Amino acid sequence: MRAMIDTCVVVDALKARDDAEKILLAAAEGGFEGMMTSVSVLDIYRLLKHVPQAKGHAAKLLRLFEVCDVTCEDEEKAVLSETEDFEAAVTSEAAKRAGAEYIVTRNIDDFVHSEVEAVRPEDFLRILHKEK
Repeated sequence: MRAMIDTCVVVDALKARDDAEKILLAAAEGGFEGMMTSVSVLDIYRLLKHVPQAKGHAAKLLRLFEVCDVTCEDEEKAVLSETEDFEAAVTSEAAKRAGAEYIVTRNIDDFVHSEVEAVRPEDFLRILHKEK
């Protein structure tokens, strides 16, 4: 199973929120193929740059997740989509292009028009548990 992990879930994991941490652990253990957009990597680093271990966190994320580049085509499709949140629309387009089955996010409402199903972290963990 392939899943695009939204920025908010990674930030939650770094803040030690239980369900988000479990998702990163499941990816590390090979429970699913995790992805994030190149934009997410930049956003997370920007948010953490004041933390002494920011580069170390970024390096771990780059080893843990496949990083999907955001293309001009993704952005063009996002602009034309019904999704109001541009970043969510870009994430949705990148997830679709990368073959993701799910987008894991706390911001479900931002992905109502996504062709890739968006699920909350706790729901994704239930999906993973059923797959075993």
